[in-house]
Amino acid sequence: MYDDDVAAICPAKKVALERIEVDIQHDRIHADDAVNVEQIGGMVEQFKIDLVLHGDLDSAQLERLSEISTRCPVRNIFAGNHVFS
Repeated sequence: MYDDDVAAICPAKKVALERIEVDIQHDRIHADDAVNVEQIGGMVEQFKIDLVLHGDLDSAQLERLSEISTRCPVRNIFAGNHVFS
């Protein structure tokens, strides 16, 4: 989903995005050790997402595409009970 959301806006905005790499790592951590988790005790799911954007992109374009990637619908479904970093 991440690459679809980001790549979809590139032709319309004339962004020279050539390739996207997404690496997602999953772990379970104690809720007490997590940031921005309301649950006390127990375990929560943690997803570490590394997004690499390839192309002739300036810093503003990189920042904007990175922001768009955080609005992935799948991520939003999980966001209530999971930790993303």
